[in-house]
Amino acid sequence: MKKSLCLGSIMSLIMVVLISSVALKAQPWMDNLTDNQKQNFFEIQKSFEKYWKDKDITEKGKGWKPFKRWEWYWESRVSPSGNFPDPLLIYNENHKKSLQKSKANRLQGVGDWISLGPSTNAGGYGGLGRVNCVREDPSNTNTLWIGAASGGLWKSTDGGTSWSTTSDGLGSIGISDIAFGNNGAMYIATGDCDAGDIYSIGVLKSIDGGQTWNPTGLEWPQSNTNMIGRLLIIPGAPDILYASTRYGIWKSVDGGQLDKSIYRLG
Repeated sequence: MKKSLCLGSIMSLIMVVLISSVALKAQPWMDNLTDNQKQNFFEIQKSFEKYWKDKDITEKGKGWKPFKRWEWYWESRVSPSGNFPDPLLIYNENHKKSLQKSKANRLQGVGDWISLGPSTNAGGYGGLGRVNCVREDPSNTNTLWIGAASGGLWKSTDGGTSWSTTSDGLGSIGISDIAFGNNGAMYIATGDCDAGDIYSIGVLKSIDGGQTWNPTGLEWPQSNTNMIGRLLIIPGAPDILYASTRYGIWKSVDGGQLDKSIYRLG
């Protein structure tokens, strides 16, 4: 399903959203929780264990395994009280630190590099890193951008010979897609929609060539487990932006405010 979000057409994305809505309703242990309790890991965990206490956990399609995966992911990431981390707090603190570093320290030179491996692994893949998207800058064909599954956004100004990044301080360093708007505006879809290594915190925007990034009107905490599959800008109308997410398709008519939903679930 995640691959179709990255590669499919808008129609297939709508199909994915409809399928996801079924999964959202298949969580009966959430029904008796208040809104505040739904924001606490231990409250959700306690409700889940109570619901499944006398039920057969081997029964397929009832949500036991997906919840256990979710539980494993968040158990070591929540606070001692069970609160989920605030991604904007992480972003702001990391952004302050990144501003203290000199540009020279962030740049990655060409260097003399050779592969030290591993070139194979037990899963059968040739390597360990993944790139979700590659985009050519519309203002300069020598400038390339790549979005890594869990390694941030990288830029080359010499046709791919050398690369640099300024995305280490982002609250989510998975990048699923890149889009270019008007007057040098850039948008990135955070998270790893291909395999879910990192959840999304929404769409970020830069107006200075990717040096700094700011949240747009489309944002959420990582605890929502949301993903963004594609960012699309209408040709000839660079302020109109579409974002296809796990929980709906969103539209902005003002260059990233994303305040006008055209399709949303949940």
